[in-house]
Amino acid sequence: MHTVYELPAKRFHQTAPLFANAWFDEMYMEAVLLGRQPGRIFVNDLKTPTSAVMFRTYEYYLAGDPVQSLRQFLKDAPAEPGVFQNFYGWAPIGKPWEQALLDDFDALGYIGRLNFIWNNAPLMNWRAALPDGASIVALDAALAQQVDAALNETIGAVWSGYDRFEQNGGYGFVLLMNGSPASVAFAGAVGTKAVNIFVGTADQFHRQGLAKIVCSAFIETTLARGLLPTWDTDSANGRSRALAKRLGFIERDPFVEIGSYPRLPLTLSTGVWSSEALAGGVTRWFAR
Repeated sequence: MHTVYELPAKRFHQTAPLFANAWFDEMYMEAVLLGRQPGRIFVNDLKTPTSAVMFRTYEYYLAGDPVQSLRQFLKDAPAEPGVFQNFYGWAPIGKPWEQALLDDFDALGYIGRLNFIWNNAPLMNWRAALPDGASIVALDAALAQQVDAALNETIGAVWSGYDRFEQNGGYGFVLLMNGSPASVAFAGAVGTKAVNIFVGTADQFHRQGLAKIVCSAFIETTLARGLLPTWDTDSANGRSRALAKRLGFIERDPFVEIGSYPRLPLTLSTGVWSSEALAGGVTRWFAR
């Protein structure tokens, strides 16, 4: 029988040593561990977990040893826990989980990810660079919702709600052209040391330098908060890579996701895994 345990948020700290080995997306994992953004964590053992998977919004992080119980849980992708439905890609921390995922998911393969960090480059004078009719405005919950609708962005999805974005440390800026959203830069996650940037621009405003302007405003504020800006993107996204370099980011060690192009959902199972509530908010999931 395969058994895994879902931890309550008050016990997420037990997995912190496992996720501390990540050299990418640290702030995303940290935000869940600190309770700033929602996530769910499953482990192989309640007392001393040696393997963990963190489900947050759409990206799933795997840390520790790829033990068989968790591997089977992922491979079966049971519908009942409600965590596999938004699959975007597995993000393994280390070669053992990377190889286990490739062995267990025949239809999935490598998706290369580039990983950038701020290099103390001089910031552009973004205020002087604003074109006629443009203004930079800080995001709040209402404006974030407006930006998502206008630019097909993901602020609400990444933060699991606009109120969470505003109340749990999210921030960002939108560049308005004659009052309408044209380009946005916002925090995908905020950790204790670093922030990861999301950026998007309306199609009709591409190649006008607006993304560089709004990102510069975001970076300026991030540095003033004593936080380190970071950036990542798919290796195939040459436009994002070029913008990161123009802004002054440098590449650090890349990482991989295990997924598919296009980003296809997992095939879910039903009736294979069952659950029972244990003391202290723990849920035991098991499959015979």
